[in-house]
Amino acid sequence: MSQQDEVEKLIHIHQRRLQKLKEQQAMFGASVDPKIPLEIEDIEAKLDELNSKFSQSDIAEQSSTIDEDRKMSKGLGHRLVNKFLTSSLGKKLVVISELTVAILACVAAWLVVPPFSNVFISPTPTPTVISFDYQVRVQALSTGDPIPNAKVIIDVGNEIAPKDDITDSNGLARVVIDVALVGKHGRLMVQATGYKSYNQNIDLTKGVLPDIIPLEKEAVQLPEPDGPEVSHTPAAPALQCNRSISDDQAGVLKVVIADFNENVTGDNLNIEDRLFDGLNESTSDTVIVCRISQVIGTSVEARKMGQELGAALVLWGRRDSAAFEIGLEVADWELDRMVQSPPQQAESFLFQTKFLPALITLLDNLTLSEIYYLDGDVKPARKILSSALSDDAVKDITDDNAAELASAYWFLGFLFDYPQPEPDLNRALDAYDQALALDKSLQAALLNKGKVLEGLEKPNLAIAAYTQLIEAHSSLAALALVNRANLFHFQDNDEAAMADIKAVIELDPVIGYRQRAEAYLTWWGDADSALKDFQAVIKYEPDNPENYHFLGMTQLKIGQEDEAKQTYQACLPYLDQEMQAFMVAELKALAQAKPQLANAIDPITVMLETASLP
Repeated sequence: MSQQDEVEKLIHIHQRRLQKLKEQQAMFGASVDPKIPLEIEDIEAKLDELNSKFSQSDIAEQSSTIDEDRKMSKGLGHRLVNKFLTSSLGKKLVVISELTVAILACVAAWLVVPPFSNVFISPTPTPTVISFDYQVRVQALSTGDPIPNAKVIIDVGNEIAPKDDITDSNGLARVVIDVALVGKHGRLMVQATGYKSYNQNIDLTKGVLPDIIPLEKEAVQLPEPDGPEVSHTPAAPALQCNRSISDDQAGVLKVVIADFNENVTGDNLNIEDRLFDGLNESTSDTVIVCRISQVIGTSVEARKMGQELGAALVLWGRRDSAAFEIGLEVADWELDRMVQSPPQQAESFLFQTKFLPALITLLDNLTLSEIYYLDGDVKPARKILSSALSDDAVKDITDDNAAELASAYWFLGFLFDYPQPEPDLNRALDAYDQALALDKSLQAALLNKGKVLEGLEKPNLAIAAYTQLIEAHSSLAALALVNRANLFHFQDNDEAAMADIKAVIELDPVIGYRQRAEAYLTWWGDADSALKDFQAVIKYEPDNPENYHFLGMTQLKIGQEDEAKQTYQACLPYLDQEMQAFMVAELKALAQAKPQLANAIDPITVMLETASLP
């Protein structure tokens, strides 16, 4: 296989892993494994490097300069983009997170990162997590009588088998929540013969799960009239769209607005009409907006309808004189939002006709921009969200909704900060400033602002931003310490840089030692000290095969070939198929970049490829 073929294969493997990681990240939201967002960052940086090599004929010559490029890189800089839509609305409109809500949780650093680096810095030592029993009672909604033989299911997705139990004669079921599931987002489903299925998005945290699940009886089906049996195939809902469906093409998203089943009277109270008009005015030519007459009652129904109609986003809900409940469901990604209002707002004409449509329209455009980002198409994501935030209707979003508006500006900053297509750092900085003006507690915007200031060659202002986070004991203080250490080093203040890295070690030994090992390698060329720190990482986290990979790659590059083989052999009990493919691809790339290592690397790749995986 030629060098170019090997690089192409490596690109394919990285792209597959990146897609899977993004899906995991979107599914679990705030409970995502913290290593996943930063691995996304590293793979994106690696793909940039590989695509550059693939487009040039002298691949081997450029590959041989990997180590030199790393020494010139700012390999410890990180930018956190991990802000979930929260609300400080009190009795006002509340935006509730379901499975994953609001802005995509991800981490992105556009500075060059070591090709096998994958780090996350926790602001505090990891707490002890224990399993617990979740007991729930299933009863009839109308009578409160217990429902026996109901099936209670907890599903967290991500290839993890669902947990389930059957209720006893008292309507009680008990499900053991394993350590691996504690704190994750999931979906609670309850099914019983003669009752409508129950679905609720939950956090698997002791003390916050629902204790009682009321089930509504299914409507009695009337017998079919006498006569020949007729096969009934439900027709797809009729669509009323703002432009011809034939205009649909690659890169165009379809939004479907369901009937909200409004139990009110009056021509001015049809929120679907106002949303349809608002989206027509605010969305670009990359979006088709449609209406259907069907009523959708749950997020599961909305997702199914979206997939049936080929829609990227479905707006559904209900409204009566007591309350609003409006959901935004994404068909192909585990992203959704739920907007609820208390009764006093539902009765407000101004709220019905102005404030709520403006907020829902903004959240719709924010979600569409997230979908484009997840699909790898940042340009229309920027266009949609920029247009939405410049719309006059944004002025109708009250101060009580400042957190939602701030989150939209924050995500716009991230999009303009994104490296492809060409970033616009000045617009990113302006968006982050807008976000912070609306919500000073938006720490992720301050951290990202620091990275933008670095890109604009304003290191002292960037240090000031990071120092603000550190001195405030922010949950992002550890990341700020890493970024500040990076700047101190490039200001020839290695004493201050090392002090910051030591502070990271105190917060999280695994990440701290890994960061210091990278610093020894890329800043000071001290391979022996780096090896000791990589070995310390394995001591603290022995079941993570990536830690062995970091150590093994370093050992190979400094000539410790036998030790490297032993390191990779030690990781075999913890290896899975995905990491196996990733490590083999990385090792083959190193063998091509440094042909003198091929004899040492080949038996290691054979060992990994033929390993019996658990």
